[in-house]
Amino acid sequence: MKTTKARIILNLTTLLAFLSVLFSCDGLRSDTEVYEGIALTKSEEAVRDATNEFSLKLFAQLAAGGQESLFFSPMGVTMLNCMLANGAQTETYQEIVRTLGLEGRSADEVNAYYKSMLKALTSADRKVSLSLANSLWTAQGFSAKSAYKNTLKIVYAADVYSLDFSKQSAVDKINDWSNSKTNGLIPQIIDRINGSTQMMLMNALYFKGEWTDKFLEEANQKGTFSCVDGTTSQAVYMNQLRKGGYADEEVSVCRIPYGNGAFYLEAILPAESAVFSDFVRSLTKEKLLRWGYDNLEAVNLFFPKMDIRYDTGDSRLTAALQALGMKQAFSSAADFSGISDSPLYVDVMRQKSVISVDEGGTVAASNGITALRGAPEIKEPVITPMRFNRPFVFLIRESSTGAILFMGTKVK
Repeated sequence: MKTTKARIILNLTTLLAFLSVLFSCDGLRSDTEVYEGIALTKSEEAVRDATNEFSLKLFAQLAAGGQESLFFSPMGVTMLNCMLANGAQTETYQEIVRTLGLEGRSADEVNAYYKSMLKALTSADRKVSLSLANSLWTAQGFSAKSAYKNTLKIVYAADVYSLDFSKQSAVDKINDWSNSKTNGLIPQIIDRINGSTQMMLMNALYFKGEWTDKFLEEANQKGTFSCVDGTTSQAVYMNQLRKGGYADEEVSVCRIPYGNGAFYLEAILPAESAVFSDFVRSLTKEKLLRWGYDNLEAVNLFFPKMDIRYDTGDSRLTAALQALGMKQAFSSAADFSGISDSPLYVDVMRQKSVISVDEGGTVAASNGITALRGAPEIKEPVITPMRFNRPFVFLIRESSTGAILFMGTKVK
């Protein structure tokens, strides 16, 4: 007698909230606070390099042909897929690790990297609120293997829940988790649960950072922004003199640090003659490394205030990962026998993202201006104007490892 396999769906949902809009703070940054950085082993450095390269490939896929501004967390996507890989077997596992660029690295090495980074990133800077939360949700009557649940708990500090997915209370509890872990920025991640869904993996990232040197609101200027579709929009540009910067015939780059310097926003402006979509596709980790060095003495920075909300929906992130080679996980041929002996496949992989950039910080910009000008007898630095008034790329990175936490574009 022929037996029909039960159709059990793995619903994989990613959450992200990023916030760098900051409210005024009392008190000044301690001048004695020095960030010592994160020490990685050789193996962890290799994982970092691979995940940064994957970040750029995924970024190019998500940004392809985009007429809308983009913002997402490649670290969130990578971490979630590594959690998934811990339960994958055979070709399903191989496809996931190949897509992430982690072939040749053991699961233990990859898990060690994320366990180390989860601990180090959240304690890197007291002026930055960074939380990375993971969770596993299973339907009542479905049991994930103990070894898999233990790995998620120990390595990824995941919360584990079992709910009756047929009830509205399950939807409410999952949305409450999203609301709590993103400090209210993403109060709802789902509106219903598919009747055949047996498991959900969730990942929430929340970042609230204070600029090292605050942009002064009175220095703001209104101006136009040249959108990717050829139109223009109105923008408010924050203005500040900053030490250092990079420029060549291809790009202009400015790095704006948060807090004690553990994290920074890296803004990358293509040459005016560049086709933006071609520029995005051409990004490599080697270029980012080259642009990370200063060849300018100082820049007069004009950077727009931003509010971007981005949702990959149910298909965009899935399609991007499939295009990069991760296909079997989304099919009935998937092998997640490390999670359960019941047949599972990924039904939905989704990420919601929010970013808001404003003037907030802890030290007045006048300190930076004073430092730039120096004593009267010292030669004035060459100040290069840098106006982010057309489509550009931005990243949020940890400074000592160069790990990419967030990426985005502003195109309108």
